[in-house]
Amino acid sequence: MSIEFDSKGDTTYQEITNDIKENGYYSLPAGSVIDVKITTGKPTEIPILDINKNQTGRVAESYGDIDTKQLNQFQIKQELMLGDVVSHDFTTGETELTITSPELVDFEKRRNEWYANLAKRYKISDDYIDEEHGEKNTGPVDISLYIKDYPKIADEILKEERSLTIERDRLQREAEIEFIKTYGISIPEDKTLLRVSAIIKS
Repeated sequence: MSIEFDSKGDTTYQEITNDIKENGYYSLPAGSVIDVKITTGKPTEIPILDINKNQTGRVAESYGDIDTKQLNQFQIKQELMLGDVVSHDFTTGETELTITSPELVDFEKRRNEWYANLAKRYKISDDYIDEEHGEKNTGPVDISLYIKDYPKIADEILKEERSLTIERDRLQREAEIEFIKTYGISIPEDKTLLRVSAIIKS
C-alpha cells in the first residue's frame, strides 16, 4: 500500500503504517480503547450465466441485507494485532484497520514472496515492460499483464493465485471470528460475518 502524508504530519498514522510495512502488523497493547466495526450480511445465491445469458447450473455466492454495527469506546483486554489500513481521515485522525493474526501475518509474507519470485520462476525478464503503457513494471507483479502476454502459463498462474486468495480469506475470517468469540460479541443467526475492523483515534 502506498501512503501519502499531508502537511499536518500525523505521527500516530505514520507509526501505524511504518509498523505494518516493517512487521506486517500494528500491535495495540491490552487496555487500549478502540471502536469496533462489525459488518454482516445474508448470503444469497446468484445464478451464473454464459455469454448467451443461458443458465450454466452454477451459482455465485453474494450477500444482501448488509448491516454495519459500531461498538464505541471498546476496551481490549489483550494485545490486538491489526493488519491493513482500510481508511484514514486526516481531519479527524481516525484510522480503520483490519484484524489480523500471527498465522495471517506469516501467510502474507509467503504470498508476497510468491509475487516477488513470479518473474524468476517463469523465466520472465526482470525488465518486464507493460507494452500497453510503455512502462517498466517497477511495482508488484501485475498478473493480468503476465497472463495476457504469456498465455501458455496463464492457467497455472491463475490457479496458484486463486489458491492463495482462498487461503488468505480463510485466515482473515478465522482471525475475525476469534476476536468476536474472545469478547463475546454476537451476530444474528441468519447472517454471515463479513468483516471486523478496528478504528483508532489519534
